[in-house]
Amino acid sequence: MLSRIASRSLATAQPMISTISRRSFATEKGEDRVESRLDGLLMTDEEIDRELQKHFDEEGNYKPPHMETFPMMTRRDVMMNVRIPPLGIEPPPFGEDQLREITEKTTLTRDNVEWTRKHWSDDSIKPDAKQHAKIAWDMIEMYRKGVSFATINLWIDYYSGADVGSPNAVYNKSWARIDS
Repeated sequence: MLSRIASRSLATAQPMISTISRRSFATEKGEDRVESRLDGLLMTDEEIDRELQKHFDEEGNYKPPHMETFPMMTRRDVMMNVRIPPLGIEPPPFGEDQLREITEKTTLTRDNVEWTRKHWSDDSIKPDAKQHAKIAWDMIEMYRKGVSFATINLWIDYYSGADVGSPNAVYNKSWARIDS
């Protein structure tokens, strides 16, 4: 909010607040990630093989795991970034509370989050040249280290530019009703 006000004050002759409130982020720092951030979070090949063997019966037929064993979000978590303009449904803004949760539970910093947003929205970078894997590993780190699903959804909304109507944004437009 303050950065928007400061941006408007720079564009007009009448300053609303001091331009000191505009913080620039170090893009060279934002791209860096802690090398050992995923150590111990992912399964080894042996652990994957052991887990996979649990899903075979005595005849060697594969029995897929039940859907309840997968990570799942509550309706409240999913509704965090749903946009239904005709009904006036908009997600809450990504703010300091979400950023604090991410920085406290993970190795990601404010600069990392801002770099991700800038990198995703930079149209001068071809889609194949964007660092999608780095963004995916950020999401995996957040999930594995216990960041709430609601915060992860708002982070996706924020970095992809859905909050400002970017054409490249990741929108949650799944308005379908699912009955079991």
